[in-house]
Amino acid sequence: MGPWYQRYYHLDKIKWRVKGNHAGAAKPQLPSKGVVAITCSAYYTEVLEIVIRENSSFFDKWIIVTDPKDIDTVNLLKKHPEIITLLFDFTSRGNGFNKGGGIRLAQKYAYENYPNQWYLILDSDICIRSSKPIDKLEKLESEAIYLCNDRRNFKKLSDFRQGVNFEQFLGDVRAGFFQLYRKKYFYIDWPTAGRSDIAFANDFSDIRVLRDLSCDHLGEPENYDGKNGPRFLIDESRD
Repeated sequence: MGPWYQRYYHLDKIKWRVKGNHAGAAKPQLPSKGVVAITCSAYYTEVLEIVIRENSSFFDKWIIVTDPKDIDTVNLLKKHPEIITLLFDFTSRGNGFNKGGGIRLAQKYAYENYPNQWYLILDSDICIRSSKPIDKLEKLESEAIYLCNDRRNFKKLSDFRQGVNFEQFLGDVRAGFFQLYRKKYFYIDWPTAGRSDIAFANDFSDIRVLRDLSCDHLGEPENYDGKNGPRFLIDESRD
């Protein structure tokens, strides 16, 4: 058995797609420049439902890591068999929210099953805005990591849909809300979600910003210890 952060978590009442859909079966062939997205999401179910609807068309495959105790998110992901679901205990060993361990678990799975793709680490409250497929925006260099520096922060759903009343993100673009790369580096474990993303970006000697791509953030600007109270106001139907 591998390190604790690379183990799959199994619950008797949950039907796992991780091994069930892939064990003994031929791996699906993706285009050599396809995008495999990786997202950690725990107790963000209402927001994640919106994010899945907004982003699915951008990815050839999506791996979402959630907490085994977050039954609402597990049940949501059951409605999306096209998404690969992995479970990880983000708060074990006294951690506030070990996002790095969850991302690392998904990276290991992605690198083994989709070795020739581009990988996109995307937060579970980020919606991408682009008129083109991500890997067609520009000629991508495989040694580089690509980030997004045009991010709008919204506090409620109606504002997001109308594109009004937002705050422009002015933080560190190395933060892990959007990281597109191809070189097979790994996230590190960290007690909160606040450092492993920047440490990962710093592994790359070539850090770039994608042109012609923006993203919208649904909720509070920062949340390093997992969800803590209301973060995004759902003030109208999500349909």
